[in-house]
Amino acid sequence: MAGNKVNNVDVVYTPWHNLKKSASMDVGQVGFYNSKWYAL
Repeated sequence: MAGNKVNNVDVVYTPWHNLKKSASMDVGQVGFYNSKWYAL
């Protein structure tokens, strides 16, 4: 995985019910129902 080898990684915090997942998304990809409910 490239993610654990990168020097600078942004971590996003959001409540679980704000995560949006659809069948058309790639593996590991998620979206947000409300873009105001997450923080870096």
